[in-house]
Amino acid sequence: MSNALIYTVGLTYRVKIGAYNNVGEIKSDSVAVILASVPTTPNQPTSQSDGSYLTIIMTPPISNGGSPIISYQLQVRYSPSEDWTTELGGSSSNLQPIFQVKRNLTQGQWIEARYRCENFNGWSLYSDSAFLQMVGPPEMPERPTYITSTGTSITLGIIPVNDNNGAFVTSYYLFRDAGDY
Repeated sequence: MSNALIYTVGLTYRVKIGAYNNVGEIKSDSVAVILASVPTTPNQPTSQSDGSYLTIIMTPPISNGGSPIISYQLQVRYSPSEDWTTELGGSSSNLQPIFQVKRNLTQGQWIEARYRCENFNGWSLYSDSAFLQMVGPPEMPERPTYITSTGTSITLGIIPVNDNNGAFVTSYYLFRDAGDY
């Protein structure tokens, strides 16, 4: 026997059973039921890096399935030939959506990361994996060197930076004051 009513995910419903015969009716005590499912698949993780640390950021899924998120589980692969390593979570114990990689990473190193969320009903599917890179700002460029000048132009020598901290230098900018030094 089913009841084809429309229910809303996340609401608590009280349900009881009534028994009827030609003499009368009697109803059971009620039970509270929350309509919920596992969380939806979360988005890919993102990262921030300052050249010293790589921080992985996990965002809550679009839907928690009607039950609060109680844990995140983060898995990382440090090279394509490695198996996934659980770095965070795995049990109903971690609500921290930010993870700082403690392993010694080299500048420019890529890692692959994915995560999932858990609520009362279980784990979501894993997010799509994301490739995240340990990078930092390039080293400070050397002071430009004066080469020559005319009444309308100045020619300077610019030396490319030696250490890009893991990310290619895509451009150089020249700054100048108003000539009132």
